Amino acid sequence: MTARERLKLLVPGILLLSGFSAMAAPQVVPADGARVAVIAPGMDAVTLVAAAGGKAIATTDTGIIAVSDQPGFTGRLYRSGAWLVLRFDGLVGCLNPALEDSDNERG
Repeated sequence: MTARERLKLLVPGILLLSGFSAMAAPQVVPADGARVAVIAPGMDAVTLVAAAGGKAIATTDTGIIAVSDQPGFTGRLYRSGAWLVLRFDGLVGCLNPALEDSDNERG
């Protein structure tokens, strides 16, 4: 098999991988002001979020759901000791995790 034939086989795989990465990046990399799931086993996650300038919404044994309206929140979480910070769009029960008031009242 020549180098040109190998390249023909490799290009579709590279395109597929780059397309998948482009679609997955917004789901993994949280934007400023977005709710995030912070994974920090063995650490006090509430203290970690507070040190990064965020507000805790809910906690679990190994992590916390947090939000901050300050730019660079994700980077500060990693510098404070978080293992993983992911965008969180899940339900948090009766809590309103948005920083602004909700206007979803029924009439």
